[in-house]
Amino acid sequence: MVYSGARRSRHTHGLLPPCTLTSTYTVINATTGHSSNRSSRKVQVHPFLVTSSHQDENERDKVRQREKLLAEIGEDQSLIALSPEDVREIDRQLSSNWKFKDYPRRADLFNVLDRLEDQGAVERFWDAHDEAAAKLAHPPGPADNFDEEIYDTSAHPELLGQITSQRRPFILDAVVMSIGVSWCLGVTGHLLDVGCHTGFVTNLLSERLRPSAVGIDPREPAIKFAKRFKRPLSAAEFVHAKLPWKRSTRCAARNTGLGGSGRA
Repeated sequence: MVYSGARRSRHTHGLLPPCTLTSTYTVINATTGHSSNRSSRKVQVHPFLVTSSHQDENERDKVRQREKLLAEIGEDQSLIALSPEDVREIDRQLSSNWKFKDYPRRADLFNVLDRLEDQGAVERFWDAHDEAAAKLAHPPGPADNFDEEIYDTSAHPELLGQITSQRRPFILDAVVMSIGVSWCLGVTGHLLDVGCHTGFVTNLLSERLRPSAVGIDPREPAIKFAKRFKRPLSAAEFVHAKLPWKRSTRCAARNTGLGGSGRA
């Protein structure tokens, strides 16, 4: 989830550093699919506005204008369309910088993982993946933290790009849509990427949209990875932190795109 807006005048929140807070956030949500099917889908974009009692009428007018434009974007995706050249360049960066690949079959990915040098890391990932999948499949269901080990073990330079490649079309769609919406709305200010994991999306957005971005994630191995592999042209910062939200039940084993038992 990505937030952006005008910087707040003072720091009032204990969890995040001052540069990550904004007075007006735009929350961008979408149901994404393969990029080739973009024209057939509806994009749902909803504003989440944090207002203060001293907002003047001009500020409220800006909010109303943004809400109107968001509604128009929801009906006409061409308003946020990027050029084919821009989309190809973003996809190229996912491939060259983060080692995202094309695997037509899951078996192709499994074969690649079996040949990686650090087989200990591969085994730790599969153990975490299979344990999370088993918890999801049997009542009473998973606890809130049942998939944390998946996020920890996948934050590895040999594993991250390979594993995340299964969701490459969805990630590409999310990045392209976030950039398109931000350009269309003329959003300025600082960017906050909540749940950034290893920060590859944060880096892409920072390079494309604005010089200042902060990614936060509750998993320390992911943030250490993000700091270690930050891109040279990115102005992103990474903080080990989380927002006090109740998380929805979902399974990282599913989010990897590898299905239930990965080695089955």
